[in-house]
Amino acid sequence: MFFTADDDTFDSMAAAQNGHVEVIRALVEAGAEADAEDRDGDRAAHHAAFGDEPAALRALATAGADLNARNRRRQTPLHIAVNKGHLGVVRTLLQLAVHPSLQVGYSFLARERRRNTTVVSFTKIIRLLSEFGIDVT
Repeated sequence: MFFTADDDTFDSMAAAQNGHVEVIRALVEAGAEADAEDRDGDRAAHHAAFGDEPAALRALATAGADLNARNRRRQTPLHIAVNKGHLGVVRTLLQLAVHPSLQVGYSFLARERRRNTTVVSFTKIIRLLSEFGIDVT
């Protein structure tokens, strides 16, 4: 099954969240959209960020996915990666030239730090963002 308008679980999203790069490629070759949304507005790139799958993000970028897309909570994949403390995903997204300054209506770095990230992973993420010239103040 590929995408249907009323299906909550898309194959490409499951493949992205679980790092199944070859499945992503096969789905795209078969005509699946890299940017289809689930009912929360999440796309495969959001699921890859949530699942800590940098290789899946690279495959989605190659397939033309919008890595700056926002879900209904106005989060980009980068917001999710920072929130979860997924350093490899943050690095990959920055290397793929996502827009690092997109906001979700609040100071996302200050809020995300209080959520799921550990102090160590958040410190590494702040350092990485700074290396890419991003103002984290």
